[in-house]
Amino acid sequence: LQPARLDDELTITVAAAAPPRATLSLRQQALRGETLLADSEITLACVEAGTFRPRRIPNTLLGPIIGALALQPSGP
Repeated sequence: LQPARLDDELTITVAAAAPPRATLSLRQQALRGETLLADSEITLACVEAGTFRPRRIPNTLLGPIIGALALQPSGP
């Protein structure tokens, strides 16, 4: 991994790492040209507000996220 510099043109990619249920795992990469600068995976979780028990991610939230991911160009 390498640092980015001011005025570097970067490509940031985000892709679902697994099919969503109560959690949504996203893989993110930052690239300068073909050089990988950073790589990460985050997991978002959905829980019931009153009990903090896991619940399916509502389609009203999941739909726009998946739609935005579909608009991104494929990563390396």
